[in-house]
Amino acid sequence: PECSITLGKTTTRLHPLRPNMMQAPVTPPEGITAPLLYVQAGGLKDYKGKDPRGAIVAMDFSHYKNGSRAFSLGAAAVIYIGDDRMSSVYSQQKYLHLNVNLPRFYLSRAEAEQVGLLSGTVATATVKSKARWPVVVGSNIVAFLNGSEPVASKHEAIVFSSNYDSMGIVPELSKGARQAANCAALLETARKLHGTKPSRTLVFAFLDNKA
Repeated sequence: PECSITLGKTTTRLHPLRPNMMQAPVTPPEGITAPLLYVQAGGLKDYKGKDPRGAIVAMDFSHYKNGSRAFSLGAAAVIYIGDDRMSSVYSQQKYLHLNVNLPRFYLSRAEAEQVGLLSGTVATATVKSKARWPVVVGSNIVAFLNGSEPVASKHEAIVFSSNYDSMGIVPELSKGARQAANCAALLETARKLHGTKPSRTLVFAFLDNKA
């Protein structure tokens, strides 16, 4: 994706949030040019004296539902600012299971401070975002430990599986810690069972593309 915010003469890269179903957060080719408001936690009291209608609203990441509140108040785009409390717990309300384009982005706090985004003064900014779905081929890795009983192995198998790719609220920054731990556990299981003679065939599958 190509994603940025221009504030004054400074252009800074943004990271788009995960798509709403198949709809990535995109803007028109010319971008969205609007007043930029920093509303901290994004509660109603944080909008005092600030009009979010048609604005680009920046807010701290670690709060529930406040991004959807910004859109319901008429925001044109939302930028979530990283903070020390970030966790997957706060990610659940930042995307929808609907194919709707809500321009949502992420910016680290250090970068936001560097460009003056958190100053609290109202300025005009331009957000641009272009994304497409590339066609790619995934690779699954499958290993077998053959069973010792011909009848049982012919008709039945025990499958251990884990996906090894990652998907987070900010896909470009998704570290995949959970997937790495799951794959490590699967490898350890295979190591422990190597050399044994299970009655049924064991299948160890490492799956791509969130299969």
